[in-house]
Amino acid sequence: MSSRKLTHRRDRGLAYANPMKGDAITSGLVALGVGAGIGGGLGAIGGSMQTPPDTMGGATSGAAVGVGLTALGGFVVGLVSEKRRNAGFAAAGIGLGGLIVLNLVVGLSSKSSATT
Repeated sequence: MSSRKLTHRRDRGLAYANPMKGDAITSGLVALGVGAGIGGGLGAIGGSMQTPPDTMGGATSGAAVGVGLTALGGFVVGLVSEKRRNAGFAAAGIGLGGLIVLNLVVGLSSKSSATT
């Protein structure tokens, strides 16, 4: 990398930005954990009020909504906050990946339970 380009990157604050830095990923995971916990708790309460009660289904759905909203919030934070950009995009990426994996697992488990 040329010195002119490195100077330009350093002036913009991008010279040492490392999205894989531990604090960005840790902050993203903590935010997603809090979102999943709050969403799961509220979903479990809502599921237990149904007739017949479905606490586990409500908790799973609530946790998915909590992670989705937190991932969306992380994306917005990544766009607007220069200081928290890496943590915001880490939360958005990990949250979106987690939702995709959850969707695959739930889809495959429902398909296998329907055939047995």
